[in-house]
Amino acid sequence: MGQAVTITLALALATLAIGAEPYEREPINYWTTPLTDPVTRLKQNLESGDLQLDATTELSWLRDVLAALRVPESSQVLVFSKTSLQRSLISPSSPRALYFNDEVYVGWVPGGDIELTAMDPQVGAVFYLLHRPPPPDPLAAAQTPRRHPTIVRDQECLSCHAGPMTGNIPGLMIRSVYPDAQGNPIFTAGTKLTGHHSPLEQRWGGWYVTGHHDPMRHLGNAIATETPQGANLNMDAGANLTSLTRHFDVSRYLVDQSDLVALMVLEHQINLHTLMTQAHYAVDSALHRDEAMRRELPDASTGDSTRRIITHEATRLVKNMLFVDETPLSPEGVSGSPAFVADFTKTAPRDHAGQSLKTLHLGSRLFKNRCSYLVYSPSFDALPTLLHQEIARLLHDALVHHDPLQLANHLRPEEKSRLVQILRETKPSLTLDW
Repeated sequence: MGQAVTITLALALATLAIGAEPYEREPINYWTTPLTDPVTRLKQNLESGDLQLDATTELSWLRDVLAALRVPESSQVLVFSKTSLQRSLISPSSPRALYFNDEVYVGWVPGGDIELTAMDPQVGAVFYLLHRPPPPDPLAAAQTPRRHPTIVRDQECLSCHAGPMTGNIPGLMIRSVYPDAQGNPIFTAGTKLTGHHSPLEQRWGGWYVTGHHDPMRHLGNAIATETPQGANLNMDAGANLTSLTRHFDVSRYLVDQSDLVALMVLEHQINLHTLMTQAHYAVDSALHRDEAMRRELPDASTGDSTRRIITHEATRLVKNMLFVDETPLSPEGVSGSPAFVADFTKTAPRDHAGQSLKTLHLGSRLFKNRCSYLVYSPSFDALPTLLHQEIARLLHDALVHHDPLQLANHLRPEEKSRLVQILRETKPSLTLDW
């Protein structure tokens, strides 16, 4: 009887494993790998009582969560299209706010839970919901034990955030849609994933946008009307806004802005975070297959297919890191919130001359020194060793050597020199062999 139960259980587990997504199995083990991301640490501090959050109001609650995760309020951007988990609460009069730093993304809409996404170095994007406890009752405080807020790992997010738009791995994306008056996307008009490669006129449909960008236009701040051909939307009506008071009650939010520069930084960061996760998964899986082969053939080495995967993923990452396909801005450039610029740049590692990878250009391009600041991230440091080495080699060839793959053709010699100096002084583990 015991043996029969064991066999039945083994068959059941094997069936589950076959049905599981690849990232749920070896070597990724998305659900069982111990996590070290910032939200995991926040959860531990809340459950131990070492940290308490002010749940008196929604805004005091949100403000304390952001402070605990070191996410600046100035990073606020607002999306009013119904394209996320709490879509029933989202509309043009009640947009969803997003906040971010280099490792954490925070989503909140009035009346809803706080959505948290943290980049874990080993498994990539991890999704959580943070439930706000009821405010304490002063009359019952002595008799009622204090309730801690609850952070739960969310599986429902993966229905969108682990599909074709993220390369079928847990990841993030920014979408531009044509929203109707209720915030519903007009899907017959199409939808785009946007990033630094996208022309401005394709970006931010369904988002609020504050900042200056003449003579360029974007899709933000505007409602679309459906047509037989798709949708119409007046881009001039939503151009160059400095306040959103005419669109909704801004007093319900931390700041009156959905900063254009923050949106541009967010797009680059989300795309590179997702690419790093894709690369991490692909290389780990290839190395895992090689290891299985070596158990059968002890003399086997890293296979040609694995080396091709490593080179392919490293090349994709370096192209994104160096902004190879960035769409130029107009010479007049863009401007946004000085508060966001200050908060974003103050965390940058700097060389002896004060130069950093977070210095913004905002003229013809987003950054002055075009190599992504995510080289300092835990996600980058945790990439498989062989992948990390290949990235370092490609960057060296592009910035120092003769650039055989022409990955830095768009960079002037003086910019290459700045990048080499910054990386050598602030990221020595990457430039050890340069």
